[in-house]
Amino acid sequence: MKMDRQLYFEQLMALVKILTRKYIEFPTSGHQSKYSVVTKNEHDELFELIVNRKGHIRQDILTYVMRSKNYGGILIRLDMSGAPHENKAGDLVETPHLHIYDEAHQNGAESIALSEVTDLALLTEITDSFLFFLEKNKVDQTDISIKSNLV
Repeated sequence: MKMDRQLYFEQLMALVKILTRKYIEFPTSGHQSKYSVVTKNEHDELFELIVNRKGHIRQDILTYVMRSKNYGGILIRLDMSGAPHENKAGDLVETPHLHIYDEAHQNGAESIALSEVTDLALLTEITDSFLFFLEKNKVDQTDISIKSNLV
């Protein structure tokens, strides 16, 4: 029996995840870094965390992506900079904003203002925004070391 895609998405998001490498280095402009993520108790679920700075038009692009290899694509994307995107009402939402790739959010087509999901001021705090993204994806942050090259 095939599992409902929305239910599978919700189950994946509820899983506690761990980075296979505890040292995170932010990429320089024009590059991206990828990190393997597994579930804490069930290692058959594989994820990929991407820190993307490969802006083609704007050099200040910063996006965090959580992909699921089993789900077959992106689960959540946090755009910290870049162009505004439309929300459910058709209004433009400035960055930072989230894209959630489930049925309830049109598989990432609509954006969600960060102010709708947190009261943290993440506009300029790169490390805080990354830690927020890990928390949103239920990634265990124990012993994580972060080096930022975002200059």
